[in-house]
Amino acid sequence: MESPEADHQASLRLRGQAEIWRHMFAFVDSLALKCAIELQIPDIIHSHGAGRPITLSQIISCIDNAPSPDISYLERIMRLLVRRNIFSIDHPSDGGEPLYGLTHSSRWLVNGSDEYTNLSSLYLIETHAYLVGSWNFLSPSVKEGSMAFEKAFGKRSVWDLASQDNRFNKLFNDGMACTGRILIREMVAGYKDGFDCLRSLVDVGGGIGGMISEIVKSYPHIKGINFDLPHVIATAPVYDGVSHIAGDMFHQIPNADALLLKWVLHNWDDEACAKILKNCRKAIAKEIGKLIIVDVVLQPDGNELFDDAGFASDLQMMVNTLGGKERTELQWKKLLEEGGVVIAPTNPEYSISELTHQIQLTRPTIAFATSHTSHKLPLNLRTILIDSLEFSTLFTQHSGGESDVVVNQSDIAAILYSSGTTDGFDTVRSLVDVGGGTGGAIAEIVKTYPHIKGINFDLPHFVATAPDYDGVSHVGGNMFESIPNADAVFMKCILHDWGDEDRVKI
Repeated sequence: MESPEADHQASLRLRGQAEIWRHMFAFVDSLALKCAIELQIPDIIHSHGAGRPITLSQIISCIDNAPSPDISYLERIMRLLVRRNIFSIDHPSDGGEPLYGLTHSSRWLVNGSDEYTNLSSLYLIETHAYLVGSWNFLSPSVKEGSMAFEKAFGKRSVWDLASQDNRFNKLFNDGMACTGRILIREMVAGYKDGFDCLRSLVDVGGGIGGMISEIVKSYPHIKGINFDLPHVIATAPVYDGVSHIAGDMFHQIPNADALLLKWVLHNWDDEACAKILKNCRKAIAKEIGKLIIVDVVLQPDGNELFDDAGFASDLQMMVNTLGGKERTELQWKKLLEEGGVVIAPTNPEYSISELTHQIQLTRPTIAFATSHTSHKLPLNLRTILIDSLEFSTLFTQHSGGESDVVVNQSDIAAILYSSGTTDGFDTVRSLVDVGGGTGGAIAEIVKTYPHIKGINFDLPHFVATAPDYDGVSHVGGNMFESIPNADAVFMKCILHDWGDEDRVKI
C-alpha cells in the first residue's frame, strides 16, 4: 500500500497532466463560441419570447443561409458551451427536447440589450484567422526578434492588412467600436467633470467615431473630431456634432482643447508612443489642454477578475503589433515622462491606475471549467476506456443485439491500471496495436510482458518511420480492409475518430 505522500504526489502528477490537456484544447472553447456567435445563436434565443429557453430544433430552424443544417453538430457544440456556462440547458420532466437558454455570459453576445453591451464584434475580431494565425509564428519570432504577424502574412501590421482587405477592415472597425460602446458608460459616469470644461475633443485613432459620438451626445457643447487613418474614416457614418478627419498621428494631430487616446498606445513600442505623445502636446491648447489616456494597467501581483486578461492582451500585442505591449503603472509613468506629459489626477476619487483598472474590466476573457474525476486515470487512458465501452454498446446495437465480439471490461481495466490486476495480459500470446503509430505503446506492453508477440499495425507511411523494438513487428495496412490476426486487438483512441458506420466496419 502506497504512503499518503506517494498518493499526494501521484495526485499532483495527474492534476498536472489534466492542466496540460486543458491548455491543449483551450482553442476549442474559443472557436466553438466563435461558431455560436457566427450562427447568431445568442440572438436567436434572445428573440424568442424575451429570451425564454428554446429547443435545438427551434434554434437550427432560425439559422440564416443554412440549406442543410446538421443538428447533431450543433448539439455537440452546444453541449460543450453548456459545460462552459455560456448557455444553460433544461431537461423537461415530460421527457421533451432539452431547452437551451442564455446565461450572464451569453447575454453579452446579444444585440439590442439595454443592460449588456454586445461583445460579438470584438470577439470575432480577436478570434479572426489573421490574429490567431500569426500565433503559429511566435517561436520563430522569439528566436529571431521578428514580428510574428509579418512572418505570417507579409504585412507589417494589422492596419496594413485592413487597408487592403475591406471585409477585414469592417470587422476590425466594428470590433473597435464595440470597445467604445462598453467604455462610454464608465467614462461618462466616472469622468464627467473632466468633460464639462472642454470646448473641443479629438478622439485619436477613434475608428469609425462611435466613442466620440457618444461623448458629444452626453456633452453637446463639445465639438467632436474623430481622427484616424484614411481607410478607416472612409467607412465612418455621419454623427451629429462630430467631424471626421483622416490623417496619421505620427505626422500631425488636429488641434483641440483635449485629446482622447483609447487603447491606442498599447499598440506601439515606447519610441513610437513617445512620438505620438509629443504630437499630442503640439495639438492641445496650452492653457486648458488635456490628454485623456484610456488603456490597460497591468497588475503584476493582481488577483482581480480581469487581471489575467491584461496579460493575455499583452501577448496579443506582442504577436500582432509593431512592438505593442500592455504596461504597468511604473512603465506608464516612465513613458509619459519621456513623451513630455505631466501626470495629473484624473478624478479626486481615482488614481490613474484605479480608473484605468475599471476600464480593464471590459477586456474579453474566457473562463475554463476544470473537470474533476474520482478515479486515478490519466486523461488519455480514460479515453481508451470510454472508446472501448462505447464500441461494445455500438457493436451490439448494430448487430441486432448479438455480438461475436466481447469487450471484457476487466481486461480493459487491467490495461489501464498499471498497478492493478495483470490477468488481462497474462493470457495473451499475441497483441495487435491497431493504429499504433510508430509503435511506442505496444513496445512498452511487450517490455512489461515479454511473452507477448507484439504487432504494431498502422498505415504504411506511419510504419515506414517506426523504430525497431524488441519483440515487436511492424505491419503496414488499412484497418478498413483487414487487421492482422492475434489473440487480442488493442485500439487506443481510435474509434472516436470515426462515425458510427465506420466504427462498425472497424
